[in-house]
Amino acid sequence: MAISKDAKSLGMPWEKEYGYSQGVKVGDTSYLTGQVSHDDEGNVLGIGNMEVQLRQSYVNVEKVC
Repeated sequence: MAISKDAKSLGMPWEKEYGYSQGVKVGDTSYLTGQVSHDDEGNVLGIGNMEVQLRQSYVNVEKVC
């Protein structure tokens, strides 16, 4: 029985540069890496504002899953 494995990225330049995946889905389970509060252009959002950072991090998690 083959197990499906799918690496997920958000298209950030550091993903390719460092061979980094935002997460990997194996079968029905998603394994996520540490998420950062960056937008689609790679700009870090909410410096000094934990609520903004958490909200953006959850947006990024949703994109990966």
